[in-house]
Formats: sequence, C-alpha cells, structure tokens
Amino acid sequence: GAATHVATGSTASPPIASICLRANWAMPGVLNQYIKYENAGDQFVGKCISGRSRKSKEFAASPPYWDFLVDGWEEKEDCKHRLHSWLQDNLPKEAKDNLKVFVVYKMSMAAIVHHREYLEEHLHQDCILRYSPFWTCVDDIPFAEKVVVKYPWNAMSDTPEITGIPPDIVLLAEMEALK
Repeated sequence: GAATHVATGSTASPPIASICLRANWAMPGVLNQYIKYENAGDQFVGKCISGRSRKSKEFAASPPYWDFLVDGWEEKEDCKHRLHSWLQDNLPKEAKDNLKVFVVYKMSMAAIVHHREYLEEHLHQDCILRYSPFWTCVDDIPFAEKVVVKYPWNAMSDTPEITGIPPDIVLLAEMEALK
C-alpha cells in the first residue's frame, strides 16, 4: 500500500520512523520511547504519499492556492473578501464558524479547481466526489484563474510555506533558479 510506496518507491525515501509514525504503527522497545514525531519527517512522508515523483522538480511544488499578489493591495483585499464570502456561503452551516474547517475547505477547493481537468478525465462517473458540493459548485467559484502552484524558485510572499522538501530537491530547486 501507501507505506510500501513511500518506503520503497525511491532509493532516497523518508526515515522509516517517520513512515511508521504517520501510519500510526507502534515501534516496539527503544524506538517507541526515543523516536518521536517531528515536522520535517512527517512533511517529507506527506510529499511522498501525494504521488509526486521523487525524482522531479515537481516534488518541490506548493499546494494549489489563490494568488492575488499581482493585483495590488486594495484589489487583493477585495478579491480575498469576495472569495471568502463565496466560500462561506457554500459551507455547511455547522462549519461556518470554525476557522480550521474553513482553511481546509479553502485549500481543498483550490486543489479541486487546480486539478479539475485531470479529475474530470480520470474520476469514475459514479465517484461520490462528482455528486458532492465540492464538485457541483466548483464551476461557479470566483477567481478560478487565480489558482496557482509555485516552486521555491518562483515563490512569492503569499505562497504557502513549501515544506517536506529533502536536501537534494532543495539543491535541484536552487539549480532551477539559476536558469
């Protein structure tokens, strides 16, 4: 399954302790006592499990997000407000006041918008996602053209922090920035 893919999909895989912790597997004896969760290893496992090629610069990609930075400060704030209002209007009422749910919802919608063409082509016609509010309202979402993915060499101040990148991919990103 996924753990096998992460552990053996490359000769430069994440530490086995990070894989076991992410999979919520017990590590008997000394390992359980002294090996603890750490963000870097967990984020690296998360990147690997996403299915991105470990041998590609695409591994360093940010999550999809709305980039209003090029529009100027006032227009950026107006666009963000309009987007947030639309997202709030499409959230279930039980989740409207939960900021954490809103952030996950916003990131999920950006991912669906960004990958819409691929999903449209590859999702089974009876897939439950096609009948969910996530899918049915995505055609009406404002500023869909502003959803982008950035890399360390072209990241802007509004780009989400790009995490889980191992040192060899950081070097690859630096070489890409030199082009």
